[in-house]
Amino acid sequence: MTTVTNISNKFPSTLIRGLNFAGKFRITGVLGEGGIARVFRARHIDDNREVALKVFPQENRAIAASEQTALLKALGNPHMVQLYTSGTCELEGQQLFYLEMECIEGRDLAHLLMNASHRFTMGRSLEIALQICRGLSAGDFVHGDIKPSNIMVWNGSLKMLDPVARMEGMFAGTPKYMSPEQLRGETPDKLSDMYSLGLVLYEMIFNQPPFEVEDEDILEQCVQYSAVRKKDLAIKDDRLPLQMKSLMENMLKAEKEQRYQSFEEIIKEIEAIKEQIPRLLNEWIAIENLVEEPDDPPTVSLKQPIIKSIIN
Repeated sequence: MTTVTNISNKFPSTLIRGLNFAGKFRITGVLGEGGIARVFRARHIDDNREVALKVFPQENRAIAASEQTALLKALGNPHMVQLYTSGTCELEGQQLFYLEMECIEGRDLAHLLMNASHRFTMGRSLEIALQICRGLSAGDFVHGDIKPSNIMVWNGSLKMLDPVARMEGMFAGTPKYMSPEQLRGETPDKLSDMYSLGLVLYEMIFNQPPFEVEDEDILEQCVQYSAVRKKDLAIKDDRLPLQMKSLMENMLKAEKEQRYQSFEEIIKEIEAIKEQIPRLLNEWIAIENLVEEPDDPPTVSLKQPIIKSIIN
């Protein structure tokens, strides 16, 4: 298994703001950087249209091509960032590969979860989960890295970013939000995305993940999360509506054969919950949770406070 690493020192020094890139774009800023690429804000020289450029160093070209394939499967999906073009650019003797995508404004869900002024109601949490389900239900598209920082929210809408590039022998994804089968090294599928979405929904409802590993080493995280996720998650608090508890527990079954078998099933469940308990949806205060410990707790930090209040 090969892990991706930081690439800050793998780009030409001239790849900075103001650069005329590939004869088509003017770099105006940096939007972010991960283990395989750097994302720039840019303007199209011909029509001044703002775009996002995801630029990969030469050694990650195969990863870029794999990600391009994933994005092509999501063309026209209203809940997925859209790919416009792709190409190469030689700079300082390096052959760079780029993906030109729509530039998404707004805040990612990770930022909103950390911001106390954006405390999520149950209704808002379910609406976000509903939109993600609709995006993930389309065709044979598999995202593979559903997590708060890959979900952009603005004006009541959302778009998912950065589907993982799946390649033989390469580790890609985020252990904190991986399904048990991904942690075992299996290729993610739609039911893997479902588990990851279950973890995101849990975090929105309770304002914290059900469990969190403190070790910074990615491989060690995989080992510890894998130990925790061998058993189904059980939520023990009768104040949580039964329909809501059932929804999350079924999304978070350790064995994917026991989960819902399609996102359409989850969409129906969410719509039914929204109809059945409208008062709780609007009045819920998501603060803390109680999670059942495994029989043999691994070396991992399990957070176990309780839900404090539901306004009557």
